[in-house]
Amino acid sequence: MKFPRITLDIAAPGHDETHYAFDCPQSCIIGRADDCDIRVEEEGQRRELSRHHCLFEVDPPSVRVFDLYSTNGTFVNGRRLVPDPNCTDLDHACGTELKGGDEIRIGNTVMHVWVETNAEELESASALLF
Repeated sequence: MKFPRITLDIAAPGHDETHYAFDCPQSCIIGRADDCDIRVEEEGQRRELSRHHCLFEVDPPSVRVFDLYSTNGTFVNGRRLVPDPNCTDLDHACGTELKGGDEIRIGNTVMHVWVETNAEELESASALLF
């Protein structure tokens, strides 16, 4: 039985790892502002995250990440994303396509993306985490 799902695991310093599962198309803004879909709190005076840092466009089994002109950048597998100022169509022209196992870093927060398409893959992905 197939059920595409995107899982996003977020590990922020000083906080327990949090897991988010997406099984239908949706947008998800991550940052430190109260109105973000996923709010990441930072401790101390130094601000590493922008109020609206990055955007995930999820349409299982596809997922794309966009940097929202953050001050300190969004990194995918160690490579900094460069926002395209000419991009106005988030559905087609811009962003970075992610695949299972990709690591996204914003400030000191690390996220891992998992793409699950059936029960066997779900079990395999879970086994890699533990």
